[in-house]
Amino acid sequence: MSKEGSLIVAEGGALEYFLGINFLHFALFLFLFCSAILMLVSKLGIPQPEASLELVTFQKRFSMSGFKLTTDVKLTIVLVVLVLILWGLFSPWGIGG
Repeated sequence: MSKEGSLIVAEGGALEYFLGINFLHFALFLFLFCSAILMLVSKLGIPQPEASLELVTFQKRFSMSGFKLTTDVKLTIVLVVLVLILWGLFSPWGIGG
């Protein structure tokens, strides 16, 4: 029997800790890492003209009365709430525990 390609995980090692992370927590770390990379690339990249960004980015829509809840903002809030509900549901405090 060949052991080529096998990986031995030592108890108490960093790899054991890494493999033991809950997938939801890992997804959070991955999201934060990807967000940091996106922000870094955005800051270091060449700025695009406003006309080319009009349909692919949030537009700042402020009125004299303050912040305006647009459809984009409402859908973003719904998405964040649903993700938090799923996280809570499948976390150790919900049915995942």
